[in-house]
Amino acid sequence: MPTNDITKLLKFEGINFISQEENDKYIILSFVREDIRPVCPQCGSSKIHINDWRIHKATDLPINNKPVKIHIKKQRYICKDCNKTVTGSLKDIEPRKQHTNKVIPFIKEKVRFMTFKNCSQELSLSSTTTMRIFKKNTHYSEPTEFPKILHIDEFKGNSNKEKYQLAIINGETKKVFDILENRKQKTLLEYLKKPSGAPEIVVMDMWEPYYTAVKKLWPEAIIVADKFHYIRQVNWCVRDVRIRVQKSHPKGNKLKKYWKLFMMNSSKLSIFQKERLEELLSLDEELKLAYRIKESFEQAISDNGCNAHKQFDNWLDFLQTINLSEAKALYSTFENWYPEVTASFYYNYTNGVAEGINNKIKVIKRQAYGIRNFDNFRLLIMHRIS
Repeated sequence: MPTNDITKLLKFEGINFISQEENDKYIILSFVREDIRPVCPQCGSSKIHINDWRIHKATDLPINNKPVKIHIKKQRYICKDCNKTVTGSLKDIEPRKQHTNKVIPFIKEKVRFMTFKNCSQELSLSSTTTMRIFKKNTHYSEPTEFPKILHIDEFKGNSNKEKYQLAIINGETKKVFDILENRKQKTLLEYLKKPSGAPEIVVMDMWEPYYTAVKKLWPEAIIVADKFHYIRQVNWCVRDVRIRVQKSHPKGNKLKKYWKLFMMNSSKLSIFQKERLEELLSLDEELKLAYRIKESFEQAISDNGCNAHKQFDNWLDFLQTINLSEAKALYSTFENWYPEVTASFYYNYTNGVAEGINNKIKVIKRQAYGIRNFDNFRLLIMHRIS
């Protein structure tokens, strides 16, 4: 193939192909820079002559899944009037860079679905260099205005020695709005002051610091409690009673063995499972009563709007009559979160979208075996998911 065709094929300008060699690690392509002489940057003279040559080594895109290194022989000029030395520039490589410009979009695209380590192996670069190139050329501006619907949910993380990070999701676009370093009330409050506007609906789990921060800034906002989290409170009530009973009951091992039956939705149990559950509930009256709490709650929230609201109020009246410590704690929880729980009957929003995004974030973290630097972690999340 003619040398000009190879240069065009690789989309290079201002250089001519000389030779190619290949070893076990990578392919080496050699070029020479075209003798395009610049004007002296110091005195403006055009009396520029070649003084000597330099070899510029850089990484290019892989060929047939093998890393490519290019060696470009380029001129170093000297001005006859002022003796200023000038190195010839390259169109496809920035000065003092050891990668071509094509490597930048290649890295940005690859890290959408693979780790920095795997990407660096394809290019025969270090992971540190790959991450540095990505960070320097990837930018996401801070959000300027809140959407009408906002989801707030935490996820397990380990960046900057924090146990949890906080995901804020745009409920209108179903995409990441931003990621916060931790889930502390102070951090959330400071962040919510930055963008303009105020959301009309905020969906969150039953974590008081979120509620306090949101209500302090936006007292008119409607807060909707996530359905999964308040259903879990009822399941936990049954779980706590079961564990208490199984510790002292002679057949406690059976309660432990079939614990999943107590957590399943009663309407989705098979005939065999219902028979087994009835057998277990007959072992203790308190356990049977606790399961009745769960079963009646499922029926109460099976509807929407005013019907669900009325049935929920009736269920609370029933719950208040039960003399179990676990039931009293459950009643107290629902009493504290009554407006937010009942709002979920009228507004069909849950944190399902936030949980889905959090699962994707966990995959990012797991692939990288954890990312200690929060800024790097946030940038990667925004790049892959936002």
